[in-house]
Amino acid sequence: MQAKKRNSFISETFAETADTLLFTTKNQTQQRWLISSALVGEGKSLSAIGLASTMARRNKKVLLIDANLRNPTISQRYGFEIHGGLIEVLLQGLKLKNALHQDSEIENLFVLGAGIVNIEPFELFNGERMRVFLDKIQSLFDFIIIDTPALAKALDALLLVPYVEGCIIVVQAERTGRSAVLKARQQIEQAGGKILGLILNQEKHHIPSIFHRS
Repeated sequence: MQAKKRNSFISETFAETADTLLFTTKNQTQQRWLISSALVGEGKSLSAIGLASTMARRNKKVLLIDANLRNPTISQRYGFEIHGGLIEVLLQGLKLKNALHQDSEIENLFVLGAGIVNIEPFELFNGERMRVFLDKIQSLFDFIIIDTPALAKALDALLLVPYVEGCIIVVQAERTGRSAVLKARQQIEQAGGKILGLILNQEKHHIPSIFHRS
């Protein structure tokens, strides 16, 4: 992603979002947050980038993981040359340091792309590999933010819910119906997840905001 475009997206409201989430979680560090949405195309990946960038600018060491293997938007938007990512780390033993990409402008922000090996997400996330990996690297970062596919497209996010402290649902204003949001929330809670909040996108000049906390 071009720096100018990325910076224009990161607004003061993301600072408010970060404040709300930190307050909700009582300012605890070394947390893992999962980002998903009810429907496809709600600005989920951009919200993940915006939140991760804002947290990193607050002197938090942040790892942003692209776990959307079906449509690795974060990997594509950063535009870095993909030589290996999450898939290769979990399946082929690629060392994390050889797969990480540090943001060119934000010192404390690191990105782990999805990877290039073709594999069904269920095969990768079902089991202990992801949990063991996250447990192993947690001490290296203050926050790990994981971007996942929309729940209407796939249930990959539900496989990762048990491995995070909280989940954030991104909703596009005037597009996503209440029933779709409630269904997404129910799916996450039934999988054992805790909803930290909902980010409302494309309202009032496309400025995101938290409109619900649990």
